[in-house]
Amino acid sequence: MANQMSNDILIQTIKYGTHKSKQEWIEDFKTIGIDVPQFVLDYDREEDIKQSKYYKKNKNTINKKINCKCGGKFTKHNKSAHLQTKKHLKYLKEKAVVEKMMREVITEIVNNVINHL
Repeated sequence: MANQMSNDILIQTIKYGTHKSKQEWIEDFKTIGIDVPQFVLDYDREEDIKQSKYYKKNKNTINKKINCKCGGKFTKHNKSAHLQTKKHLKYLKEKAVVEKMMREVITEIVNNVINHL
């Protein structure tokens, strides 16, 4: 249990920022007697810093709210989650019903015009 707790603490610390080098993390994992996770071996602090700078520079674009026709709002990051919300799915069902009714009305009007020619 202690190893799992130490592992969880290390993982959370790695994910949410650290001043340690990759080698220091490897040594920490070895010290508590667990295998070094692949994400630690793949960890690239410089890439993390680059992504952070990109985010800060483009924060407004990344977090820009998009208005959906269903009345909801989402960011580009949340689009797929938004498309699965109850609100959006309800909108799609209602839209399909309205489109079906419109097709029926248009078909009826066209048939009436053809019959009167």
